[in-house]
This record gives sequence, C-alpha cells and structure tokens, in this order.
Amino acid sequence: MNGKLKGIIACIALVICLGGALTVLKLTDKNNTDDNSETVSSTTESQAEKIMLTDYSAEDILSVNISNKYGEFAVEKPSSGKTAWTIELLEGLNQSISEETSLVEDAAQLEAKKTVEENAEDLSKYGFDNPQGTFTVNLADGTKKTFVVGDNLPEETKYCYVKEQNSDVIYSTLANNVKRFLSDKKDFLNKTLLASPDEEEEVYGTLTVQRSELKRDMVFTDDPNVDSSMMSAQVMISPIYSYLNGTVSADTTHGLWGLSAESAEVIFPKAADLKKYGIDKPTATVLYSGNGNDYKLRIGNPIYETDSQGNETTVVGAHYCYLEGVEGLDCIWVVSADSLPWTTVIPEDIITSVMTYNDILTVDNIIVKSGSDTTIYGVESDDTNVTSAKIDGKETDVDQFKSFYQYILTCPTSEIYSEDPKGDCFLSIEIKAGKGGDKLEFFKDSTTERKAVVKLNGVTSFRIPIKWTEKFVKNISLLSEGKEVEESY
Repeated sequence: MNGKLKGIIACIALVICLGGALTVLKLTDKNNTDDNSETVSSTTESQAEKIMLTDYSAEDILSVNISNKYGEFAVEKPSSGKTAWTIELLEGLNQSISEETSLVEDAAQLEAKKTVEENAEDLSKYGFDNPQGTFTVNLADGTKKTFVVGDNLPEETKYCYVKEQNSDVIYSTLANNVKRFLSDKKDFLNKTLLASPDEEEEVYGTLTVQRSELKRDMVFTDDPNVDSSMMSAQVMISPIYSYLNGTVSADTTHGLWGLSAESAEVIFPKAADLKKYGIDKPTATVLYSGNGNDYKLRIGNPIYETDSQGNETTVVGAHYCYLEGVEGLDCIWVVSADSLPWTTVIPEDIITSVMTYNDILTVDNIIVKSGSDTTIYGVESDDTNVTSAKIDGKETDVDQFKSFYQYILTCPTSEIYSEDPKGDCFLSIEIKAGKGGDKLEFFKDSTTERKAVVKLNGVTSFRIPIKWTEKFVKNISLLSEGKEVEESY
C-alpha cells in the first residue's frame, strides 16, 4: 500500500471519528437541554402552584372575625393600643399575644397549594355544606374577604379545602395554614399560670399541701438553721420536722413557679362548674404565703389517659385545676399530672435520711439521758476543726467523739410515725448548738419489741429499729472507756 492511499484511509478514519464525537456531543447537549427544560418547567410549575389568597401586611388588618364549631369571636386591635391584638370575649384573662399575632399573620398571607376545581357545581363533596369554619379578614381600607374551610382531603389529611365565600373556585391548602381559624377562643389564653421569678427569692415563705388522706398537712418553709449545709434550703415542719432531699423535693417546694396548663377548660367558671370538675372538693390543695403573695391551687378531678381504642385507662394523665391569687386566671385549667406532685407526694418521698443535723463545729454540748444516767458532752471548735471534746468535764479523744456524733446523725428516718407513744422516755439526746439544736426522745413501741418511737423536738415523728438505740447506749460506754466507737447498727 502506497503512502497516498494510507493518507486517504487515515483521513476517512479521522472524519468517522469526528462525526461520531459530534454525534455524541449533540446527544449529550440534547440530554442537558432536556434536563434544563425539566428543571425550568418544574420551577415554573412550583411557582404557578403558589397561590396567594390574601397578600397583605398584618398592619393592614383591623380585625379577623371567626365562626366555627366552638362559637364566634373576633381578634382585633384594641382601642387602648396597649397590646397588638386582643379578643374582647377574653377580657380580664391573660391572653397569648403571640398566638393572636400569628392568627392575624396567617390571615394576611393565606396561601393555597393549588386550584382543585374552578367552577365547582357540587360544593358538598368538598364539605362546604357543613364547613369546619369561616373567617373574615377586615382591612383598614374597608375591604373584607371571607373564607370558608371545608373537609380535609381524603388521602392527604394535612391538607384541606378552602374557598372564598360566594365563589365556586376550590383550593387546597395546608391544614396548618387555617388551624387557628378553627380553634376555640380559649386556645388564645396564656397558659402560664405562675411565672418563674426573675431572681430567687431570699425568703421562701410557707407552702402547705392538704389532702384528705393525710392525717396532718405537709408544711414547708425556709431552713431556720442557715448553717445546716443541707441539700435543700427548705425544711418540712409538718407533719414532722425534717430536712429535705433537695434532689427530689424541689418539684414539691417550688413546683408552683413556672406551672403551666395544657389547655383552658372553662372560662369564668360558676359554682356549678367548680363542683362539676371537682374543684369544690379537691383531690389536693396547695397553699403558699410569702413575699406579699398568697396563692391557692385547687386540684380537682383526674383525667384518665385512653388506649389506642379510645378506652379510658387507670393512668391519670392530667387534672382539672383552679388557681387563686394571680390576676387573669379565672379559668378551670387542664394541667398535666406530671406537673402536680402534690396529688401523690408523701413525706417519705422527699425527706433526707438524716433526722437531725447540726454542724459539729456549731455544737456546744450534748446532753444524753439513758435510764437514770445523765452524761454531758462538751465540745469546743475553731472555724475548721473540733479542738476539744469532754465527757462530764473530762477530756476524751476528739476523733472518737466525732465518730460518736456521726452515729447520732445516722438515726434513721425511713418510717414516719405520728401515734403518740405510751410509757416513759428511756433515752434522750439533746443537742445544743448556738441558737439551734435538736432534742430526740425515744420510747418503747407498744405494738412491737423491735421498734422505738421517736419524738423530735417534742413531736412524735418517727419509728426506728430498737437496735439503733441499743448500739447507741453501747457507744456511750465505749467512748467513756476510750475504746473505738461502733458506727453501724
């Protein structure tokens, strides 16, 4: 094959290759064009489907009138100008400005997803013969637009039908866009019953819990011993005096502050309403007095949770409640049971395992009477350490005395007891600590030989294992003999 022929063949091959490449480029360009066309088409379609039924500024609106299964009400600008919006029918109650503002904003920018039918002849198939509600947007320039909300879409429950009154053009819109127009006026109340204080109050006051099954009220106040170093700044003073476990007692002592409702059940209730919902004979009553405030929370009938079939269970999910002492709350509220510890709490749930606590550095002396014997323990301390311990005026080992005192602090609190004991006190421990101190008196339990009844500061408060007292009497002898004190019983 000569060189000229080889050149012709090479040229032909080059042309074929170039032709193929051009073909591929054209096909690729066509595909890209098609993709871009689809994107543009999709964007155009999306833009086309965004239908604004109203397109105003909230400032253009004077009021929104609402009618639905709950009744009729209007959200409007108050003549006083003190708030952005108000519902006159809720005057005197604390209203949720944020919810009312959101409703007006929804009315100002009402968006439909798409047009369902332009000339609908049968409005009933969309639920407009028995609509969920209607609302009228009233503008400052005198314009009025009224809309009707029909059924939810059969297979897309997050959408519903909507149309302008006196129009046969049907649109679909997100149900969320019109949910506020289908709400009860009570849904526009501020559900915070008692706001949390900006700063922790220096003086707690007194909180009382009353329940019919409690023999004595539970009463809480500030710990009078500011140097007690306990976990909670509050103590229980009834039915017994006891320190509190700060980890688990806070809901009981401070649960009123920040208390919120799930919903309002009855606004401006009458006596018959209070009776119907159990407010007249409450499950529990919480009283608080302090810092110029007096609150009374009455917790009424329980509301039981339901199962998947809608049947009522035995689980209490909420209670009807009524709070006095705060303006703007004249309602019967539904409050979650989780926010109402006072319906079930008992002293044993929230007290510490320490019956008496006085910092050893504050203790001046301890007077112990066991049978006919009396022993006086004197204590001297500086700011950080016990410097001297004496038994009836005689020096004793400081470390052993600390162990002896530590044993006193282990006196158990696991069983609260209120039945006054019979017979005489067989053991007493009186701790004198500056302006504070405690006195523990022990009596034989008439119902069992294994228990002792304890009066704390003159009040029958606990029942404990008798072996604790037996070990304590033994420790009296061990300490006086200079022997090691036993710290467990």
